[in-house]
Amino acid sequence: MKKRLIMLALTVLVLGVTGCGKTEETKDNEDAVVTEAVADTTEQDAADSTEEGTTTDVADDANTESGDDANTAGSEGDTANVEGDTLGAKLLNSFNDSMAGGASVEDTINAMLPMLEYDCGTMECEEGFLTGFSEEVKGFKSATMFSPYIGTIPFVGYIFETDDAEGLKETLLSLADPRWNICTEAAETVCETSGNYVFFVMCPGEE
Repeated sequence: MKKRLIMLALTVLVLGVTGCGKTEETKDNEDAVVTEAVADTTEQDAADSTEEGTTTDVADDANTESGDDANTAGSEGDTANVEGDTLGAKLLNSFNDSMAGGASVEDTINAMLPMLEYDCGTMECEEGFLTGFSEEVKGFKSATMFSPYIGTIPFVGYIFETDDAEGLKETLLSLADPRWNICTEAAETVCETSGNYVFFVMCPGEE
């Protein structure tokens, strides 16, 4: 009887030790799996972060390039010439090119006249009532007007010399009257500055 009890106790003890061993082994395996899973997750997060960082860098680079393009475009907008096929744009570009080359007002106007489809004359002007404006124009030292000999054509152009180019530009735009000619109306008004000079023109628009 004692032997059986001893054998039963030993059997229970062996089974208990074996069970504990398996439990420990299982726990170790589970811990290893969890650790491996955590490691995989960490590596994946790191990879994702790297990819996101790369994407962000690319986006930043794209934004930087876009900014450079925008700045370049802005710089181009600040150059002498403007885009457009209208008569006013062509005349303005001619004016800017002539002024940049140091040409006189007379030569600048003579360079523009061949661009017109009608014969024009020039005239020196003083402060006061000028063709194309609703009120007296003041604030300039000298001005040269160029306009068609035929009065019904809605075209008139000026080059003003002044000490306050931006101020005169605002005045001219505020007083400009595209319907100064009773029979017709100008479709385009262009007014820009170059140093101490202001270029102003009202014309039929696209040729």
